[in-house]
Amino acid sequence: MIALLPAIGEELVFRGVVQKIFRQWSRNAHVAIWTTAVLFSAMHMQFYGFIPRMLLGAMLGYMLEWSGSLWLPMLAHFINNAGAVLLTYLFQHNLSTINPDEVGTGSDFRGVGVSLVLTVLMFLMLYRRELASRQSAEVSKTIAGEN
Repeated sequence: MIALLPAIGEELVFRGVVQKIFRQWSRNAHVAIWTTAVLFSAMHMQFYGFIPRMLLGAMLGYMLEWSGSLWLPMLAHFINNAGAVLLTYLFQHNLSTINPDEVGTGSDFRGVGVSLVLTVLMFLMLYRRELASRQSAEVSKTIAGEN
């Protein structure tokens, strides 16, 4: 429940409502995504995690923008939350030596590197899919206009 409810609720509020409002107001997806990401991070009221949480908010915003579906950012948010909950549970029950409060603070950047590569690849695939979808829509409009 700790992973599921915030994933659904926060995505409905931030990506489903706030980002949509800023998108309509600014007519610029990037302004809407980054403004919403800042608000998303600020809402958590944790200063030391502000920038990583803001970047997570931006990633979730681009997932919505490029996929057109709120389900993808909800799933990603759930996976993020569930990972943190699972890691905390395992550490507290001495089933793991990885302290969740120290993840990302040490000098071992292998996990960061793997995560960065996988994230970039996922976003490239999502972005290419969006471009292909736009091009297909433009071709359809062109064909429909000529007939």
